[in-house]
Amino acid sequence: ADFETSATDETQTEVFVYATGMAEVGDKQNKMYYTNNIEDFINNLFLLPTSTSTIYFHNLSFDIEFILNYLTNIKNFKQNLNTYTEFEGYKRQDRRPKNKRIPNFSYDLIYANGTFYQVTLYLNDDKFYDNKGKEVIVQRKIVFKDSYKIVAFPLQKIASDFLGIIIPKDGIDHSLIRKPNTFLTSEEYKYLYDDVIILKKFIDLILIQGVQVTPNFN
Repeated sequence: ADFETSATDETQTEVFVYATGMAEVGDKQNKMYYTNNIEDFINNLFLLPTSTSTIYFHNLSFDIEFILNYLTNIKNFKQNLNTYTEFEGYKRQDRRPKNKRIPNFSYDLIYANGTFYQVTLYLNDDKFYDNKGKEVIVQRKIVFKDSYKIVAFPLQKIASDFLGIIIPKDGIDHSLIRKPNTFLTSEEYKYLYDDVIILKKFIDLILIQGVQVTPNFN
């Protein structure tokens, strides 16, 4: 997944998400699910077809701030805590009590050295089907991970080095002040699409095809 953001005015004091893109690993049609605001992106998480979904961002620490801000301020999500130390506004979990039900509308995080490694959202209880086709009630869970922690390359370099695809450099003017709920131009949409699909193909390469791209990844 990927976000595009803009300042609300020339003071650059407030920033909002004006475009989101997400694609499904394994989808041969390379479809991107696009929204022009973070609210629709969050709402779509509640509609994902599996009880547990993993979503990669390339530099999670940037994008997850917008997600957590929306979830805590609008959806009233709470961080799960047990024993923790507080730093930089976040509380790090050291351990969780065993066999304890994790509450809905909450989240865990793995955060160290000023960066996010993983964030897990616990959404709502919903109906799913097990491998025998039986309907079951399961807590929906979303796990956000950082692909930059796998390979610390820009997506353009990942595209050329691992996928043999050449994509142009930044196709969006990040200095442009935008208004909420505006839509991308066709050129901007293609830039977002390229980034999302390259990331999707890279995750497919390492997780589905099993190609080892770094000795530190397993």
